[in-house]
Amino acid sequence: YGILFNIIPAIIFTFYIVKTWNGKRTKAFLWSLFCLVLLTVLYVIILSPFNYGIIRTISVASWSHVYYGRFISIAFIVVLFIFLRDTNKKVNYGILILLTLTAMGTFTSGLRAAEIGIILFTIVILIYFYIKKRINTNRVILTSVIILFSFTLILFLSNNKLKSRQDEIVKLSNLKITEISS
Repeated sequence: YGILFNIIPAIIFTFYIVKTWNGKRTKAFLWSLFCLVLLTVLYVIILSPFNYGIIRTISVASWSHVYYGRFISIAFIVVLFIFLRDTNKKVNYGILILLTLTAMGTFTSGLRAAEIGIILFTIVILIYFYIKKRINTNRVILTSVIILFSFTLILFLSNNKLKSRQDEIVKLSNLKITEISS
């Protein structure tokens, strides 16, 4: 059922969009994404609608941090690719703002897997683009600063629930693997 009504239509739609993509669609996509991300990030920062104990919650006042984290982290990856593939010497500040907002949205979601995933993915993709000489050092530095700035800003703006989730990531990084003897 899920494959027939969800996955197959999504693949067909994605294939169609990729084949017919043009500059007009890019502009419309980025403006739509910008408006959606701006509104949701502001909503999350101001009202903190997440209940971290429940995975599937859908209402205006109570969102699922898992669904939101998945959406916003995918948006971050798409915008990161657009930013890194841009070959102009002049930086597009609209894309830079959208990249910052999507990074902030991922960190405010509290979805730890998405947070760790975008950090690791960004490091790998920056190294790849740098080795292939597709980007310059300024774009690498800008991307790194955006992620650090977003994470730092969210730590100052976040509530206690989100801070405790971020602290758990630090605790996980301090774990030591010990040998298990039988």
